[in-house]
Amino acid sequence: MTLLNTHPSSPHSPTNTTFPNYPPLPPSPSPNTSSHSNNSSNPMAATSEKEAVPTDLKQKRLLSNRESARRTRVRRKMQVEELQAQKNQLINTNQKLTEQLINLSQRINQMFQENSQLKKDISYLHSALANQNNLKVQTHPYLAP
Repeated sequence: MTLLNTHPSSPHSPTNTTFPNYPPLPPSPSPNTSSHSNNSSNPMAATSEKEAVPTDLKQKRLLSNRESARRTRVRRKMQVEELQAQKNQLINTNQKLTEQLINLSQRINQMFQENSQLKKDISYLHSALANQNNLKVQTHPYLAP
């Protein structure tokens, strides 16, 4: 049994003592390490190095994903606002066009009524003219048979 740097007040300190019949204790796991390390030269250093890179990459990826999600939310919000503005503009345009359609329909109806009245007036005038001509033919002495 070999004792290294032991203090008499703590003779049972396992970190400073080596026992030939027992393998050395594995390093205590830290919060950033996993038990899947395969480096045999210095397990603690290799675990830290291997785990630091993936942890940094995970952090970087997490931040990147968060930023991408934020940009997506902002872009979607802008698209919704733009679509809302287009909707409002189309509603206004639709109202104006509906009013124009109503006005034009009323004008068309008025024109049809006026046209109908003018046709009646023309028919009446044709009849009156025909009657006038008949009277002139009958009363005119030079046109008598």
